[in-house]
Amino acid sequence: MYEFPNGFSDLDNWQNADDGTDSLENRKTKLMLAVAKAEGYGIPGAIPTRANNPGDLTRSLGFSTTGETLGSAGVMVFTTRDDGWGALDRQFSLIQSGHSIHKLTDTILSFAHSYTATEQAVWAANVAREMGVDPNTTLDQILA
Repeated sequence: MYEFPNGFSDLDNWQNADDGTDSLENRKTKLMLAVAKAEGYGIPGAIPTRANNPGDLTRSLGFSTTGETLGSAGVMVFTTRDDGWGALDRQFSLIQSGHSIHKLTDTILSFAHSYTATEQAVWAANVAREMGVDPNTTLDQILA
């Protein structure tokens, strides 16, 4: 069973995972939630929801998939939502450890340009709003 970095584990109520603290674990959890919302996860019929893939990821990052992809971007279909959340968590762990094309020095806006293919400014504004920060906030201010 997947557990968010801050310890929240009720995936049916993932929107409530923010525990209100400024701990590193909760900031990472909030970023995961913000990305999931920006990607449309939880909306019935949306690709991320159908794919158990809150990050709309195109790589499995070592988590179990059905072998299928959805949409023109090739969004991975994870076997379970636990696997999808785990993969999104790993994506941010790779950024934190310096093992990603995304860097801690990236702003949310520059991260959007390499993370999503469409409407990067809108995506960045949505993520930033969910985080309660400006789109020019750097990832190290959230993940370090």
